Amino acid sequence: MSLPIACLRWAAAIAFSMVLADFARAADREFGGVTFSESTFVSISPKPFVLSGLAGMEQNFVTYYAVALYVPYGAKERDTLINALAPLKFQLIWTTPALSEKSVQAYWRSAFAKSVDNAESLARIGPRIDTFAGYFGELKFGDRTDLEYNPDLGMKLFINGKHKGNFAGVEFNRALIQIWLGKHDSASAMRASLLVGVR
Repeated sequence: MSLPIACLRWAAAIAFSMVLADFARAADREFGGVTFSESTFVSISPKPFVLSGLAGMEQNFVTYYAVALYVPYGAKERDTLINALAPLKFQLIWTTPALSEKSVQAYWRSAFAKSVDNAESLARIGPRIDTFAGYFGELKFGDRTDLEYNPDLGMKLFINGKHKGNFAGVEFNRALIQIWLGKHDSASAMRASLLVGVR
C-alpha cells in the first residue's frame, strides 16, 4: 500500500471516529448536573439497553444522586419491571459533595424499609440488605453505582465500574427495584419519571 493511500485511510478513520464521538455526545442527556448516555452496554445482555427516564433522589432536602433507568429496546410492560420479572439496569450518579460510609449504609437500610410494606419480608431479606449496604463506603460527587438485573441471573452490583457482588432471589430484588419503582410515597415521583419511556 502506498504511503498516500495509507494516510488517506488513516485520516478517514479518524474523521469517522470523530463523527461517532460527536453523535454520542449529542445523544447524552443531562440531569442534576450529571450526564447520562441514551443507551448503555450491560453484562447481562448481548444488546445494549436504552434510557427510559431520569429522576433525582432527595433526602432531608439534599439530592443524594441522579438515577437513570435503562431497559431493553421495545420494553412495554411496566408491571413486569416493577415486580422484578424483566431485565433492567439502574445507574446512579451521586451528586452530594461527600457522604460518609455510615450515612450511605443508613440510607440504603432506610430505603429498603420504605420499599417493603411487610415486616416478615423485610426480616427475611435483612441479611442480604446488610450485605448490599456493606459494599458501600464513603461516596462523593460523580461516584457511580450500576445495578444490572436479569430475573434468571439476579442483580449485579457495580461501584465505579468494579463488580462488587451478585444478589439472587425475586423477593430481595423486587424490594431493591421498588426503591425507585414502588408504589410507596417516596417513590411515586421517581417512578413516573423513570418509566416515562416504557409505554
